[in-house]
Amino acid sequence: MYQLVLFNVVSVLMYLLGSLFIKSAKWSSIWIVLFYFEIVAHAIACGILLNWSYGFSLYSLMIIPVSYYLTYMDPNIKNAGVFSTVLSAINILATTIAGLFADSGIYITNKILAQMISVFNFIVSSIILAIFATIYIYEMSLSVKKLEEKNNELNFLANYDALTKLRNRHHISDLFHIYEEGTAPFCVFLGDIDDFKHINDTYSHDCGDKVLVSIADTISKNVGDKGVVCRWGGEEILIIISGKSDECLELIENTRIMIQNQRLSFGYKEIKVTMTFGFADYSEAMKIEKLVSIADSRLYYGKRNGKNQIVSKNYS
Repeated sequence: MYQLVLFNVVSVLMYLLGSLFIKSAKWSSIWIVLFYFEIVAHAIACGILLNWSYGFSLYSLMIIPVSYYLTYMDPNIKNAGVFSTVLSAINILATTIAGLFADSGIYITNKILAQMISVFNFIVSSIILAIFATIYIYEMSLSVKKLEEKNNELNFLANYDALTKLRNRHHISDLFHIYEEGTAPFCVFLGDIDDFKHINDTYSHDCGDKVLVSIADTISKNVGDKGVVCRWGGEEILIIISGKSDECLELIENTRIMIQNQRLSFGYKEIKVTMTFGFADYSEAMKIEKLVSIADSRLYYGKRNGKNQIVSKNYS
């Protein structure tokens, strides 16, 4: 079958040449078209020269979903859907016309060999489709996983402070109604790092960030599952703790002492940090916004009168 021998020689040379150039972005779409129609032309030639029942037309069918996958995965091909649809339309039209006019074949082979070739072609085309279906499922699972990771990242950025990993002001505001509508006692603390501007001006903002992260970590670990901690703004941290006043005050007092005793190193320098807190009890107001306002006024008093303390009541 010299026609097919010559066809295959040309095909092999084309594939060898294509393997050298297909990595180039400007050539990728051209080589995909050449490879695509080499398979279609080979299937049609085999069907006409041998017999259409040999199943070579299965390769024309097999290449359709494969082409959609390859063009979609190639970043250099724009409008991959349109590109693949045009290829598929030409493929279907050419294969259909060839099938309508194909007779019993130019070369005569025995019936057993014809059946063997037909089964072989069916198996090979099925395996190729199965392989690309597996690759497609794998790629889709990776895409879904990346999308989930991206959504989780966006959700975190929407609800948490990127630097301290504490809840942000928007997120904690959404939780206010849970405490307001509940019957359990709770307390609100608004804390502010003492002389934080001096730390930024003296040691740099990188040092200030390190101080914020360290204090946020200390408060979060001490509060644990007893409440929620939020970066309220700048160097201010809002804390809502479930429990009675004396229990909550003891917890934050221990936290204040722990912060006071910490020694943070930045470069070759050791930095001492303290924090002032304003306190408000749930019995003082119905709404947390009001409790935050009360705690803020007490915090302001503490900042003006010594710092490094918890102010738990109003002063005239």
